[in-house]
Amino acid sequence: MGRKKTLLVAVGIGLFALVAAACSIDVERNADGSLQVEAVVTEASLAAELERDALNEAVTVDIRDGYIQAEVDRLDPQGGSNAVAFRADVGVADEHLSVEVSEATIDGFPIPESFVDAWNGELARALERAGRRHPDASLVSVATAGDELTMEWRIETSESQGS
Repeated sequence: MGRKKTLLVAVGIGLFALVAAACSIDVERNADGSLQVEAVVTEASLAAELERDALNEAVTVDIRDGYIQAEVDRLDPQGGSNAVAFRADVGVADEHLSVEVSEATIDGFPIPESFVDAWNGELARALERAGRRHPDASLVSVATAGDELTMEWRIETSESQGS
């Protein structure tokens, strides 16, 4: 399983390092002077960014009610390919994005929990970086509808903080 472990690490880190480029952002000012920032990631833009990785032969991303389902055929540099699939439930915890990966498989076999645990943190950080553009931002909500994952932040400004 040594070669498979190397593949899993590469998939876990590489798949979501590209998320930031798949995100669109809208900013509005609230009545108190704070900013409302909405970041949207669509299935198509996320899949397109993931397909930019030369080792990803085919990518399927399905944003469903409260989670993302992903399937990737990833080329093995030593020949052949591996089918990687997982579910990523998304939410808000302590004003940060939370992601819980489950049902993770490679070629139909369960991926070890140690890798899934690492993915949970890496995926949440990558998705949150995609939308958070300010250090005084607090994640307010995360929603999935249709083919979009929408994250909304509140950004405090000197005006909203009374400065």
